[in-house]
Amino acid sequence: MRVFSPSLFLRSLSPALLCATTFLLAAPAQAALFDIEVSSGTETYRDSFNSAEALIDAFKDDNLEHKLPGYTDTSAASAVLNYRGLPINLAYGSGTTITFAVPSLGINKAFTGATRSESNDQLQDFLKKEGGDILNRISRELVAVSPTDPVAGNPSSLMSTMAAGAYQDVVSDNNTGVNIDTNNKAYLGVMFGSYQVDDDEVKTLNAPLSYTVNFDSAPGHKLTFKLPLSYAETNGEAKTYGVGLGVAYSVPATKQLSFTPAYAYGVIGSVELGNAAAMHTVSFTTRYDFTLAGQQFRFGNSLTHARSAELSAGELAINPELTNNIMTNGLIWSSKPTSWGGHVDLFYTVTRFFGDELYSDRSHEIGGAIALQDRADSFFNFKLGASYMLTDRSDLNGFRINMGSTF
Repeated sequence: MRVFSPSLFLRSLSPALLCATTFLLAAPAQAALFDIEVSSGTETYRDSFNSAEALIDAFKDDNLEHKLPGYTDTSAASAVLNYRGLPINLAYGSGTTITFAVPSLGINKAFTGATRSESNDQLQDFLKKEGGDILNRISRELVAVSPTDPVAGNPSSLMSTMAAGAYQDVVSDNNTGVNIDTNNKAYLGVMFGSYQVDDDEVKTLNAPLSYTVNFDSAPGHKLTFKLPLSYAETNGEAKTYGVGLGVAYSVPATKQLSFTPAYAYGVIGSVELGNAAAMHTVSFTTRYDFTLAGQQFRFGNSLTHARSAELSAGELAINPELTNNIMTNGLIWSSKPTSWGGHVDLFYTVTRFFGDELYSDRSHEIGGAIALQDRADSFFNFKLGASYMLTDRSDLNGFRINMGSTF
């Protein structure tokens, strides 16, 4: 049984990092995720931001006094916020009372301190310590109205990437089958994605890392440990980080048919986007390899159950209480081995989400890949692919470029 080769791992990592640097340093789209309009008397202040922190800072007294010359800390004022697609209202009475309202959720809370600054502190303390239900409801609403939410509702979100991983890790694997060698395999993948949402642009970088144990006594049986990492930038400013752990076990029923149950846990968060969550998924993936008219095909089906979990950060505990079932079906055509020792894949995949409301609940992906030296007796295998994704939202489409190496 072969052992893992660090030198091959590092050699394959270098071009991936070069591509990642070029990809992420490309000029960002000029757009904004958060918009505000503050009115006091006859004056109006409008601004846009790509960070929830910048949005909060905009309501500090010194900023309002600068933007609205007639404003004081006792002036009546009203504010309308577009929080990544979710309308939020703030109202300042002529005294110190501040009213916080989310009309679509029926939320309306008033806070009164000795000064307006104390009222602001009361609102922030409430949301941190006692407003967990309100924050969870807002987080749940954001996945339904925001095309850039990191938790769910779009192709770059945690729920979508976890469901996609359950399918792709099985169906896109060329070294599968009872006739494949029983060497253990390490896998390093890098996937770049770019999604356009009206004037907003989301760029993603995913690194699905895994190690597969093949059993000498049971060819085709595989135990895979996964460590997916993710990073995203929205409009070149809002950064999102994610990490996960997973395990899967593949069982061949015949030489052509295999079944893979799997479990995964992931967390994702973005200070700038103002949302975070943890998620569990359990999945069952079926793969069937067959020949039709002399051509090699591969059919895949994956059923995934996703449920959000509580994620604590300091005094905050967030759980949008999402529950969704995801079904992914796909078909891959593979060319016969070429003279250069590899083959070409063409594929089509459709994914549907059922359950809690999401901004996007359907996607279609079409693409191709070139695999080099994908033979069982080759220690180093490399695959390069590209695809285009269409969702049920006309304003949310994008492409992916991926590469991966198996050792």
